Amino acid sequence: MNKLFSIAILLFLLVQTSCSTTLQKEKSTSQQYSIRKTDTLLVDSALQAYLRPFRDSLSAEMNEKVAYSAYPMTKGLPESTLGNFVADACHAVALAASKRKSINPPDFIMLNSGGLRSALPAGIITRGNIYELMPFENELVIVKLDPKTLQQLLHYIAIRKGNPVSGIRMQLTDSAAQEVLINGEALNPVMEYRMVTSDYLANGGDNMTFLQELPTEALGIKLRDAILEYLQQKEGDTLKVSTDGRLYR
Repeated sequence: MNKLFSIAILLFLLVQTSCSTTLQKEKSTSQQYSIRKTDTLLVDSALQAYLRPFRDSLSAEMNEKVAYSAYPMTKGLPESTLGNFVADACHAVALAASKRKSINPPDFIMLNSGGLRSALPAGIITRGNIYELMPFENELVIVKLDPKTLQQLLHYIAIRKGNPVSGIRMQLTDSAAQEVLINGEALNPVMEYRMVTSDYLANGGDNMTFLQELPTEALGIKLRDAILEYLQQKEGDTLKVSTDGRLYR
């Protein structure tokens, strides 16, 4: 009896201990280390030797001259030299691509200023400059615009006070676009138009949600590659991009 009683007491104590575990606060310490400019960092020479050919090859590719510009190209509103250049380049390449694919050509192009991440310098323009200008992997697509959505697009451009465009001309007021010309002709309010843009915008980016449900055709060309292709076609020419009043107030 005493043996059974002792075992019961032992089991009771074990259960009580397991059910009432108390967490104990541990003291923690931290220490800061500073690295001075004079400190010597260990260099993995084998790794550096392995990476050097790749680094040198990439550096040579990014430093390749792809164009020469008479003037610097920068962003601005309602239009800008940089926006006009990129829009014209992508529009030209999209027209050529649609011809190769035997599809109806686009009527105009619209991009977003926020996608242009760097200005282009006067003088030599390198491949690296184009990658800095357009670091994203966005591609060109053609969006079919019904009359209602086209009006939403024009209103969007007006309230944004401009966007990079090509193939379209308009006067911008505070809330509306007026005197709209597409391919040099007055806007037909009942006609469907085909617009080139980036897949980012076609999917509703930059608050362009009204484009999300529209039919699109992919051209399979990245915006960055379109710019480089355009510059290749202009090889030997000096770029002289200017603003031309395609968007005006």
